[in-house]
Amino acid sequence: MSMTTTRRDLLKLMTATAALALTGCAHASPPPEAPRASTSSAHARTGAIPRRRFGRTDIQVSAIGIGGWHLGDAPDEGEAIRIVHEAIDAGIDFFDNA
Repeated sequence: MSMTTTRRDLLKLMTATAALALTGCAHASPPPEAPRASTSSAHARTGAIPRRRFGRTDIQVSAIGIGGWHLGDAPDEGEAIRIVHEAIDAGIDFFDNA
């Protein structure tokens, strides 16, 4: 059986993960111990958000981003501001507002 992940599946997973991280639900229980690989990168060992090159530029941005839809869907301006601050504090610096 061949399992393929569609872009839609990936976006759903990323949205759910970001929502859990931003609401603090991800901190409800300690994360399971991941096996240590000898080739693991520094961000994996420190828990930092991985960074990726932005398009064809030399600019590095967080691999996880926040979409503008989430901010517009917040119940009020204060909540939208809290989401942005929480994301920045977590190391996210890629905001998609297309």
